[in-house]
Amino acid sequence: MEKINITFELNEQQKASRALLIQNVLKDPNVLKFMKEHKVDETFITRHVQRFADWSIECGRCDHCPGLHACRQKETGYFLDLELDGILQTVYKPCDYQSLQNDLTAHEKQYLIRDGGKEVLLADFSSLLNADFEADYAESVAKIASWINQPNEKGYYLYGNSGVGKTYLASAMLNSFAKMGLNVAMVHVPSLAIKVKQSFDTPDVIDYTMAMIKKARVVVFDDIGAESLSGWFRDEILLPLLNYRMDHQKSTWFTSNLKIDGLRAHFRYNLKGDDEALKANRLMERIESLSSPLLVGGKNRRNT
Repeated sequence: MEKINITFELNEQQKASRALLIQNVLKDPNVLKFMKEHKVDETFITRHVQRFADWSIECGRCDHCPGLHACRQKETGYFLDLELDGILQTVYKPCDYQSLQNDLTAHEKQYLIRDGGKEVLLADFSSLLNADFEADYAESVAKIASWINQPNEKGYYLYGNSGVGKTYLASAMLNSFAKMGLNVAMVHVPSLAIKVKQSFDTPDVIDYTMAMIKKARVVVFDDIGAESLSGWFRDEILLPLLNYRMDHQKSTWFTSNLKIDGLRAHFRYNLKGDDEALKANRLMERIESLSSPLLVGGKNRRNT
């Protein structure tokens, strides 16, 4: 079978455009640096001029970038790069800002459940230790730091006004253990209540979620008392979870806007208004067995 040779002739306008493209690419500092590092000549660049032109545009998007919030790339934090290892290859790499964030969130894999955004992963307890806080907040930080150094199965029930930093403190504590390679979970209780309600006809989803919460070495039940209460959620979801964690001596924390007595009142009445004090007390016994109340005082940090 004869070999078929197919050639394309550029017209004069196309030749001029290509010549201008080559001229501009060969002036690009990034291309000049590439030529020096990989010891290639202008002929090599000319042969792959369109790829180098595209690369030059991608590199230009990163010039003078102040951070991920201002990223101009198609995929935030990642840029097209060229590598030469026998053949010229196009790869996507994280920029320095993205690499730093990747390092800061590498422990994400230890979260069996992580309700909340990336800010949960970025909460850092070491940054709190030398900060200048008002006395009541500093006292909370000191007690939590002491617990982290000598953890036990009885965690803290962090309560206080909205915005004082309860979830941040709890997230920072979780990250300390996630970075040690322990499985942890941040469970937003109102979201959990909605999830199990929506999954009522798909029990596998509920079973899996509960299994992950049981499995985690350290769990935070965030914003407990803010959920729309149903007797079923209290008795069939929360109670078995807390009972399991209590029996297996697994560290469990809570955050809430409510004091312990306020939480007890929250769990006492179902949606119909029926008084179910006995069932509420059963749940509260588990919460009080699993945690010690700790007031988180100070100012509303969401307004600063």
